[in-house]
Amino acid sequence: MVNAVNADGLMVGDLTGPGTYAAFAYQKGARKLTLLPGGQSAEDVNDAGTVVGSDRSYEGGTTGLVWRAGALVRRLPLPGDGATFYHVAAINEAGTIAGQAERVVPGDGSAYERWENFPVVWPADGSAPVELPRSGAAGLYDYSQVRDIDAAGNVVGYDWTGPWQGRTPWTWSAPYAGAGTAASLPAGTTGATLEAVGPHSGVAVGTALAPGAAEWEYDTHQALYRDASGTARLLPPLAEDRTAEAYAVTDTSRAGGTALDTNGVAHAVAWRHADRVAR
Repeated sequence: MVNAVNADGLMVGDLTGPGTYAAFAYQKGARKLTLLPGGQSAEDVNDAGTVVGSDRSYEGGTTGLVWRAGALVRRLPLPGDGATFYHVAAINEAGTIAGQAERVVPGDGSAYERWENFPVVWPADGSAPVELPRSGAAGLYDYSQVRDIDAAGNVVGYDWTGPWQGRTPWTWSAPYAGAGTAASLPAGTTGATLEAVGPHSGVAVGTALAPGAAEWEYDTHQALYRDASGTARLLPPLAEDRTAEAYAVTDTSRAGGTALDTNGVAHAVAWRHADRVAR
């Protein structure tokens, strides 16, 4: 599965097969792909060709990894106080990396022991990782989901409160002096995510709970577009009352994602002028 591609056509992703789990890179036009040493998942690549991923392709991965020219060049350190690696989400053009870590919070007699998930930024200069404020109150199912980072280091994602439950779009602004903030919701919706942000423009896309829907059930999603001023609107689906989701956006407001047709068949889709068609 390809997870990301840069402007030069360098694709990265996960390779799976019988007993095989590996991170790979593939340059458009090459005769074969390149396995990335030590990796089981490659999540993102910037235009300089730096790839980020982890040594596992599923939740609970142990180490974040960085590759250049097919070679492993860095293992991402973690904040102190017993933190363990959770996920690496994205790398920007400067080389700053965004992701997540977690730690165990002991029970205190009134609550069970739980995992606390929190966002992390790894600066491009190799200095110590920065732990960002969590987006929600501590709880068994209350995670800060980090999805993307722009050229200025601003991070987008969402607060998640458990399977089929609420999602609040969230942003953390560099230099992270204060807590992150909840982003606006499209009119008529009660929850949404931010999945990607333009490198320089501040425009973003994600997925919103369809107007009138109460839970994050299947077929209750609508693609979201947020302009540079912070106003969020819904993008048109392929078919009325069918799910549409957005996962990528350019600075010129070209968005990409998936959507179901009238028969419930999923298709890759592009909104060429998301800023014009969003309502």
